[in-house]
This record gives sequence, C-alpha cells and structure tokens, in this order.
Amino acid sequence: MPIIRIIDRPDDTPFEQTRDLVDEEMRAKLSAGELGTAVRFFHPGSPTELQMFEMMVPPDALIDQHAHDEDEIIYVVEGELHLGRRVLASGASVHIPGNTLYSFRAGPAGLRFLNFRAHQDNTYLTRDEFVVRRSASAAPR
Repeated sequence: MPIIRIIDRPDDTPFEQTRDLVDEEMRAKLSAGELGTAVRFFHPGSPTELQMFEMMVPPDALIDQHAHDEDEIIYVVEGELHLGRRVLASGASVHIPGNTLYSFRAGPAGLRFLNFRAHQDNTYLTRDEFVVRRSASAAPR
C-alpha cells in the first residue's frame, strides 16, 4: 500500500553544506560557488519515488555548466536565478530536460530554490563529461 509522507515542519530538516556531502571525486568537479551551496532533502526519492530538495546558493555564486540524466523543475523561493539573459525571481520556475547542459548564477541577495525530479537522480555531468558522453553516443557503430 502506498505511504503518504508529510513534511510539515521543514525547519526540522536542516541544511547541509554541499562540500560536506560529496566525495572527493565530486568535490574536484564542483566550483567554489557550488561547494558553497547548502541543501536539504525533503523527499530523497528512489528509482520509483519523486525527489524534492531545497538549495541555498550564496550571493552571486556561479553554478558551472553541467547536466543531469533526468528532467528537473526548479522553483525559485527567494532571491534571483540568472539563467542566461533571463532573471527568474521568487515564484518563477524553469523546466530543464535531462541531458541538457546549463549553468546559472545566483542574484546579489543569493538564491533559494526547490528542485523536483520524477525520481532520485544524483547524476552531475560537467561540461567536459557531457561532451565526451555525447560524442560517444553519436559515434557510428
């Protein structure tokens, strides 16, 4: 039988520094801006369950170009998300299809957003890894 999971006291779920959650290999991939973020998982997801987490990004921090395997929706809670020439403020959202290379910058007051995915996805491909994977999949067989 399905289980209903309720998070009614979000402050009981503390933020953790990204730099403390990732292994050494991932730490080497991430920029200072990315390592300075904080995250808290409300619904960690699984191969069959939805994932939702909240991120806090320091003022003006740059999140380098990267991609994930799965689609995601980012919902801006506070601050600004600078995506190319677009500035997304509180209440705005963006759908990013899986295997899409993107980057963004937090606004001058920082950024807090919710990230939704159809199931657990912890993939993170740097621009270089994305290009190599794309080339390998496009190579004739």
